[in-house]
Amino acid sequence: MARHGTDITLGLALAKAPADWLPLAASCLGTLALFLLQGIAMRLVMLCGTCLWIANNLIAGSIGGTALELVVAVVNLSTVWRLYRRAPQAA
Repeated sequence: MARHGTDITLGLALAKAPADWLPLAASCLGTLALFLLQGIAMRLVMLCGTCLWIANNLIAGSIGGTALELVVAVVNLSTVWRLYRRAPQAA
């Protein structure tokens, strides 16, 4: 968690526009989701981070980055759907 303090400090020093915070927020969400959550909740928070990366890549004009993150989002949504469908069977 100490790394986020460094990330936020660096973000404060380097961010010039609100859009500059998108990658920082996306990275923080992904890290928090990975270490603090599990299952569908983790994947939904990671999906929020992915959406921030998509927005960042669109603003930056990165076609490859946008395409990559769209694939990540689709795979993540597919996993959420499969976990959701399986949940009643496990109960």
